[in-house]
Amino acid sequence: GTIDVISSDHTPHDQDAKRLPFGQAEFGGVGLETLLPLTLSLVKNNFLEITDVMPLITLNPARILGLDVGLIKEKSEADLIVFDPNKSWKVKPESFFSKSKNSPFDGMILEGKNIMTFVRGRLVYKLH
Repeated sequence: GTIDVISSDHTPHDQDAKRLPFGQAEFGGVGLETLLPLTLSLVKNNFLEITDVMPLITLNPARILGLDVGLIKEKSEADLIVFDPNKSWKVKPESFFSKSKNSPFDGMILEGKNIMTFVRGRLVYKLH
């Protein structure tokens, strides 16, 4: 088969919704902070090329949803990130910006870190 999209399924819930018995806890977890480095691991481990991976998390979802985003071009929304594909970091859910602080990747060392985020051309995040 063909993979058209890689998604984070980012469905964060607050700690109270997650600190329940398994059958009663809300489904889902944090995905945005780890999507890019986990996707880049497919490149590092020679499953895919970087030129194949990036459209799977940017352009392809936009096309499928009929959105005119996902490309860097004149007069388009400037929603983009700047990332360092070689920067290693340890997953610490307590430092996530999301309201949820649970992750199956807690403690894992990942490569690829977001350095800056722009939304509609405005800098909204910069790694300190």
